Amino acid sequence: MTSWIKWLHAEEDHGPLLPHITRFRLHNCPSLEEVPYLSFISSLSELDISACGDFVKALPQHLQLLACLKKLSMSYCDHPVLFSGHQLKSLEYLYLRKCGGLRLIDGLHCFPSLRKVNVYGCPNILAEFSDNSSRQDEQGVLHLTNLETDVSLINRNSFLSSVRDLCISYLEAFSFTPEQEEWFQQLISVEKIEFFHCRFLHGRLPSTLGRLVSLKRLHFTMTLPVSLNGLVPLNLQELIMDGFNMENNFKPGGSDWPNISHVPYIRLNGKTVQNLSINAASSSSNHQI
Repeated sequence: MTSWIKWLHAEEDHGPLLPHITRFRLHNCPSLEEVPYLSFISSLSELDISACGDFVKALPQHLQLLACLKKLSMSYCDHPVLFSGHQLKSLEYLYLRKCGGLRLIDGLHCFPSLRKVNVYGCPNILAEFSDNSSRQDEQGVLHLTNLETDVSLINRNSFLSSVRDLCISYLEAFSFTPEQEEWFQQLISVEKIEFFHCRFLHGRLPSTLGRLVSLKRLHFTMTLPVSLNGLVPLNLQELIMDGFNMENNFKPGGSDWPNISHVPYIRLNGKTVQNLSINAASSSSNHQI
């Protein structure tokens, strides 16, 4: 449908159904100029748009539609689009891929229902959000607990202290900037962090990781940290590292073992290296006998 330009006869063909549609998906229509009667889809809860035409620029004008959405997915959209959390007051899940022109004018701080965010390839998504005073208003992000992103949302003006589960993927920087390290430090509720396919880190992880007292699980997948010296919180319960070739450094007797030996459960490339909970249970059982 790459050559589809105009959507004709929408009311005649689908008019009676429009108020009852709950999910609307439109993919690979780069020439489509307009979606007629979009505002009449009053029961819409999920909107999924990918590689579509100019009509996406009009989305912010459909206030009634946006207010009802619970899930919004947009991908491969370079059109300039400005969204505000005040428009998407029911949104629970936000999925964005390669949307170079999309902006969140008030960041993620004004989405009262948002719980999960998955954003990659949107480097300018916070370009319109520069008011540092908004960092103090966390009421809108209290429900946001799950975040997956690359560098798109690692921004000092977007502090997300309610996040519990964080996945950072596909980083292409050799190190973190001081502002990005500050962003990690404010994750006061985070319980799990995974670095996925960050092959360019070269061990330069955020120095603030070691200060995250709430962090319980730390995973590295296809990511090679040269050293974890000073980066593993004392309260960490689980360390999993998969897809790397220097596992001997992180085994007993290895150069990095003193930095991680306090972690009860350690698994390297699919093999359990330490499981203190099993050892403790076994010791307790033997003592009872």
